[in-house]
Amino acid sequence: MHIAEPCVFDTVLRMRTNAGVRPVEFCGNMMMQNATDMEIAVIKPNSCITIEIKHDDKLSEDFQAYVQVALLYTSMSGVRKLRLHNLALPVSSNLADLYKSCDMDTVVNSLTKEFGKALVSSHSYKNLKEQLLQRVSNSLACYRQNCAAPSQPGQLILPETLKLLPLYSHCLLRSPALMPSVEVSFDEKSNLLQRLAMMTVEETELFLYPRLYNLNTSTLGNEGMPPIIRSSYDRIRESGAHLLDNGLVLILWVGANTPSKWLQEVMGVTVLDQVDPTVGNLQPFDNPTSIRIRGIIDEIRVKRKQHLRLNVVRQKDKTEHIFMQFLVEDKTELGMNYTDFLCSVHREIRNILS
Repeated sequence: MHIAEPCVFDTVLRMRTNAGVRPVEFCGNMMMQNATDMEIAVIKPNSCITIEIKHDDKLSEDFQAYVQVALLYTSMSGVRKLRLHNLALPVSSNLADLYKSCDMDTVVNSLTKEFGKALVSSHSYKNLKEQLLQRVSNSLACYRQNCAAPSQPGQLILPETLKLLPLYSHCLLRSPALMPSVEVSFDEKSNLLQRLAMMTVEETELFLYPRLYNLNTSTLGNEGMPPIIRSSYDRIRESGAHLLDNGLVLILWVGANTPSKWLQEVMGVTVLDQVDPTVGNLQPFDNPTSIRIRGIIDEIRVKRKQHLRLNVVRQKDKTEHIFMQFLVEDKTELGMNYTDFLCSVHREIRNILS
């Protein structure tokens, strides 16, 4: 968190809507003493609260649905202020219009917070897994039945705006915040759930599907970020290094066959066994490769809310499982890989339609 970051205190937030729609679910780090007012100690520019609005009455397509958010707060100068945000939303009975205007990033953010909140109250990962699979399958089956062009029953048809919904749903089930694991303590899980409750849309995407950068010399380039590869062990090359970033963790994975020249230029050693996994940061060396990689790490850090410590993992080392748990497309002891999950979603859709 930046010390000079602006913020407001002692806030009370309330949402008002016109007849026919109403707020029903609230997710975030807040306290509610009644059914309408959300009391939040501090709000910063990147704070995020999710509110689910339910449609429970007939709405005319000739009119719009109106939403107003009122925020009462104390400024940094101690002045009590009120801020209003008004939003007018179009009304449509056409499901095709609904799917065309769907924002998948916001849907994923909402699902993540909803199921994180549900885990705290139910403590049943198995039930949450079944509920998420059912929710995703129902949404995609509805599109297939009402919006998609006729096609073969065995073909998986996804709306353009929700093509990655199965992937992010799989990643949510793989998240250490939800998935049972002896590697994650209760304190760590509690901390992750608290962070999830206030994550922005961009932060949720990055947390669920980490960015995996290829740091091989041939792909580094001279500016910008290096190429991003899919989050799977099959995509990793033993003859190089990769940098993983999920917004909360920064891991430098070094392959068993990484060239000694790269190790010398970046790590200051000539063989992998001499790499110190506890360094926490890279030493500065006066060569283009070292300067380039340290610049990439600095560019990632400056975008995050807190300083990210660099964790170095050597291939086939006993700590490699820490790195592998973030490779969300792969199979684990408690969960299937992404391909198998996508097949299970497809089967569920076919069952619903039949």
